[in-house]
This record gives sequence, C-alpha cells and structure tokens, in this order.
Amino acid sequence: MPNQVLDASGTTVHQSSVLDTIITVPPAHRDGGQLLQAICDSIRNKTGIEIEIGPSVPSNYLARFETKSGITNLPAAKAAANLLDAASPKSIFDWDLYFDPADKSYMLNFAYVGPAAMSRRAAHPD
Repeated sequence: MPNQVLDASGTTVHQSSVLDTIITVPPAHRDGGQLLQAICDSIRNKTGIEIEIGPSVPSNYLARFETKSGITNLPAAKAAANLLDAASPKSIFDWDLYFDPADKSYMLNFAYVGPAAMSRRAAHPD
C-alpha cells in the first residue's frame, strides 16, 4: 500500500492507512460477517473514521464461519486478512479500501482472486 502522498503544497508526506490501526475486539460468539463489522466498529471507535462494508463482501463464506475468538492488538488489515483466510479457502479473496474525497467516506470491498486460474489451466493444459 502506498504510504506517501502529496499534501496541498505538493510536498511528499507520510500517510498511513486507516487499516493500520491497531484494534482489539473482545471474544464473543459471532459469524464472520459480525466479526468483520466488529473490526470496522473497532476502527471507528479508535479513530472516529467509519468504514462501510462494500457489496462484494463474500457473505456466504462469512455467514457459515463461526468463532468465539476475539482480536488482540492487531492491525485491522491483518485482522481482516486473517478472517478471510479462516472463513474461505486461503487466499481466494482480497480486500480493497476505497476513499471518496467528496464525502470523506471509506468502503471496504472484496475481490475474488482465488484458484480459478489454476482450475482453468488444469481443464485446458497447454
């Protein structure tokens, strides 16, 4: 992720991602969607920045995932990545954080990046 941006005067300055926020989510019985919302709520509680969950969330995987665990002192990005890897086959989803400067809002969205390329190669070897 980029960690430097240009400020209003054109000077390069360091800017960390809101997902670098260190969060703690207490243990509770939740499904994956509830844990993802708890991650976003923890960011809001710590920074005042609200992150909405986008429409491409892998809701079927998250709904079937259940946990009683919490999150202790992890960057939010790592917590979200851990959740995705626990709720679905490892590394088939990735997240993107979008920022709309017009209304200063964030949206956490997801993309399928998983084994489709491998299965296509197996079905049609060169």
